[in-house]
Amino acid sequence: ASGKGGIGTSIATCLLGCAHEVEGRRIKMYDADNARSKTKRMFGDAAEHYKLHDLKEQSKFFESIQDDADVIIHDTGASYDLAKEMSNAIGGGPRALSEFFGAVEEMEVDVTLLHMLTYNPETTFNIGDWLTALEEAEVDTVRHVICLNKAFVDVADDCPIYVGFEDPENGERIGGNTRDKIINMQKKGMAAEVFLPKLHPVAAAKMEIFPMRYSMAMQNK
Repeated sequence: ASGKGGIGTSIATCLLGCAHEVEGRRIKMYDADNARSKTKRMFGDAAEHYKLHDLKEQSKFFESIQDDADVIIHDTGASYDLAKEMSNAIGGGPRALSEFFGAVEEMEVDVTLLHMLTYNPETTFNIGDWLTALEEAEVDTVRHVICLNKAFVDVADDCPIYVGFEDPENGERIGGNTRDKIINMQKKGMAAEVFLPKLHPVAAAKMEIFPMRYSMAMQNK
């Protein structure tokens, strides 16, 4: 899930899919961006493309949870109103998200949202929007993983709105509320912070151009 394009959402999706493949799990990838991203190009028949922003195609998201794959991964692309669009896709209203995730839980499907985070404030705002939407829907079964992309930042402190900082003029704290929520969820085992390592530039280029799996890009000259 990401509110901003170009911050590594698709590359993280592809690497996550590759990691599960290496572990021998059956995966199903969904490329839900407006344009076919590297997710569909890299995984071919193992991936399905649809437009999450298109009301006529949003049903693909809900049909996917009936797949018998071990792991189902959606690359949602950039959408500032993703939680709102999901709600609209299942009829809208204040209880839409709650009813949807309740149905998912009954199907014994675990849901984890992987949030890409960089120094850009919009990435923090998107995480906050998701947390707020799920809180309002009284959904507490969704796990959250905050993924800091080392191509952009080295430590969480490089994301000032996320970690919060003190206004030098008046001493007031700015930002940090989203991370406070994540820390509280970590204590309950429902959230984590991880890093996406910076890829070797040649391997990253081969993944982008050809495209090929990460392991092949590292080995194939």
